[in-house]
Amino acid sequence: MSRLSRSAEYRATQLGATSNDQASDELIRVRPFKDDGGIDTAIEWFESVHPSHSDLSGKRSVPRAAEIVYDGEQISFRYLPCSDDFHWFLTRLRHKYPDSDVRREEANLIHIDEGDYVAGGEWTLRKHRWWPIRRRDLEGFREDDPYETVLGDIVDDAVKAGGATGREPIRSVIQVMFRPTTRNWQTGRLLTTNLTELYYHLNGVYTIHDLAETKREKETADATEIGNVLDRRAKEKAFDVMIRHLSVGDDKEAVKHHAEAVGASFASYYNSKTEQAFIVEPSSSPDTLAETMARREWSGEKMLLTSLEIAPIVHLPPADISIAQLDRRQTKRGEEVPVGSHEHSGYITGEKDA
Repeated sequence: MSRLSRSAEYRATQLGATSNDQASDELIRVRPFKDDGGIDTAIEWFESVHPSHSDLSGKRSVPRAAEIVYDGEQISFRYLPCSDDFHWFLTRLRHKYPDSDVRREEANLIHIDEGDYVAGGEWTLRKHRWWPIRRRDLEGFREDDPYETVLGDIVDDAVKAGGATGREPIRSVIQVMFRPTTRNWQTGRLLTTNLTELYYHLNGVYTIHDLAETKREKETADATEIGNVLDRRAKEKAFDVMIRHLSVGDDKEAVKHHAEAVGASFASYYNSKTEQAFIVEPSSSPDTLAETMARREWSGEKMLLTSLEIAPIVHLPPADISIAQLDRRQTKRGEEVPVGSHEHSGYITGEKDA
């Protein structure tokens, strides 16, 4: 059985009093205006936050986080930069999304009551890191936004899982950790295939050597198209990426079911003609996963995605995404919120707002 088709086994762990230990005191929450969203704008934004220099001294870039949160009532979007570039990050978000509500908030992950159950998983790729995932420039994807399907599935399943037991909807968070790759990311690692070799392997004639003879063969049309995608990919900016998700609620089986549904929805959507897809590995220690996500810790297996591949996963929804639970700004941005004002976020780890 392939990794893609196998049945995932999720575990749910009941938590005691939870820690509010965060990687930062603040994050940036964005309430999108209908004309500010979309994948193409997100591609431009990811390009803008990728530094023009990286790792020439051997120093690694600090990872940032982007999160999609469903609190049982609304879906919201937030970003957590490192402390050194918080203002720069905030400014770029406001510049790229001028009519959205972009503001600072406490950097809590999601509300967890004492005694709640948590379940979740970490994502990896079906094929090796060079193989392209479903992208904005692949045929049939330009007019298609995964949020209509994926976010709708998350909300529907959360409401059903809670309603079936007479409880509140399951809460969940998808967390994408990303940091710019090195300037020469296309060259690969020691003793591994690099992007150029894979491109020539797929896009044209290549040589097969065996004991009897040397044969020249040509790949299929699909392989040639994938090779062309790789050629374009080599010219793009790329990120090391980690994705993980967590579901929270007071019913053990409902939480496990919802965690599996979140992972399956993304994995199913991204199984495209390139045969690249997300594989979701259920966490065997969900309480540790919850703590790692709350600290926005860089750990586990990493993927390599370009701006065209990461933007469809984390972007602000455009006007044609009609999910009622989206926390969307209804009017254009007016004057700035006065300095010192405070709005409760509703995303507290441990204790509810008073």
